[in-house]
Amino acid sequence: MTYRKLLELYKEGKLDENRRKEVESEIEKQDAISEYLFEESKIPLLDELDEAETASETEAHEKFISYVQKSIRRAFIKAGIITGTAVLAVVLLVIFVLPDFVSLFYYSPAKIIEEEYSINQMTLDMAVYTDMFMPGNYRDAVIAEDLGYGKYRIKIWQHQFVDGKFENVDGIIERNRLILYDSDSLKLPNFNIFVPGRERMNSLAVDGETGELLGLNGTKAQADKAIEELDESKYYKVYVTFKDMMEYEKFYSWYEEADISGYYLWCAVGACNDEGMIISPNMGFNIMPGGTCFRWDKEKYPYLSLTDLDGVVEDTGNGEIMKTHFISMLSYLRDNDDIVKMMNTGDVDFDSIIESVEKDGLNIYGFFVAAQKEDILKLREQQEISYIATETL
Repeated sequence: MTYRKLLELYKEGKLDENRRKEVESEIEKQDAISEYLFEESKIPLLDELDEAETASETEAHEKFISYVQKSIRRAFIKAGIITGTAVLAVVLLVIFVLPDFVSLFYYSPAKIIEEEYSINQMTLDMAVYTDMFMPGNYRDAVIAEDLGYGKYRIKIWQHQFVDGKFENVDGIIERNRLILYDSDSLKLPNFNIFVPGRERMNSLAVDGETGELLGLNGTKAQADKAIEELDESKYYKVYVTFKDMMEYEKFYSWYEEADISGYYLWCAVGACNDEGMIISPNMGFNIMPGGTCFRWDKEKYPYLSLTDLDGVVEDTGNGEIMKTHFISMLSYLRDNDDIVKMMNTGDVDFDSIIESVEKDGLNIYGFFVAAQKEDILKLREQQEISYIATETL
């Protein structure tokens, strides 16, 4: 019986006890020889296994020993190269390929969308988002560092200010989850910064005793008293509510005639449902162009920004231009809603708001401005205004 056949019977478990032990002994012996040869890289005393009777036999023995040594070394080197290459490939994959591959499935704030000025995705997203949802807190510059695996380190810069303080915000985005180290710097305004009336809004706070609507500074009488106590040298956030909604061009003319020396003029758009209830609470846009210049798909989102690399929109009093601007912002955030979700904005029915503005036009029920006490008192004298709320900057 050949040794190969004997091994096959051993693997199949068909040998008797004695033969099985003999085969296992041989296997153990071969393993020991292989390990020893690998450590020594040679076969010692192999030429002494059998004394050579002639010089030619001695030479043949030496050639055989050299051949065996080289063959074994080549086999081990080849195995080492294959194993090392495989390990290196896995390491390189983990270091250079896998992080970017995982990131493909998540929001990428660092993605460059404008090569000339290296504008990244989050810079444009934050510009549109803060323009619509954060009166007086417009942000249009974001630095994003890609850490791999869908994780990014970010810094959101503030380029515009009134009070002389910059509030840059640091944080991280990890797999579409935004964590800001100072979340108060970019928090959404209170729900009752404007008080358009119970017939317009169904979420307004009401005084339990009088039934009077409550704004940011309490009742209207309390809000007026708060204005009297303002410091004349400081600037304040001012949220103004009209008694009745104004068509945009009428509002623009009215504001110019009021001659208010303020900053960051922002208007609240009143898009309504069939029952006349506002479905766009605390949503609007800045009127004064400025900030980062962008480039985007102008056919899909005309007038998305009032400033771009081709120029600045000068005629901000044009109702059709500003209506298109507002609808483009709504459409953009609907189509690129990662930023809306990460900022915990809640559910926004962009399509219904777009439909309302297209049907009823661009109507304004309030506005925001940063102003001093002197100009706030001027606003309070305007008969079109029903409520003025103020906050410190």
